[in-house]
Amino acid sequence: MKTMLVLRQLTAVLDRKLAGVTRPFRLAPTDALLMGWMVQRSGLPGSNLADLVGRSRQSVQRSLERLLKRGLIQK
Repeated sequence: MKTMLVLRQLTAVLDRKLAGVTRPFRLAPTDALLMGWMVQRSGLPGSNLADLVGRSRQSVQRSLERLLKRGLIQK
């Protein structure tokens, strides 16, 4: 239980730090993390990406749809 709490706190800190970097590009921190993982491991399904970035599948799906709509990623 403590491990999950620590991981969630670390995720929140990472999100705050990344927000400053990603904001000028109109990206959410999760978007940047997803794009980084997709560059390293192309072809991963959304469920695997969700596990890697520690987000829900629904959240990752919304991010992927937003990135696809902006033309930043391809299917």
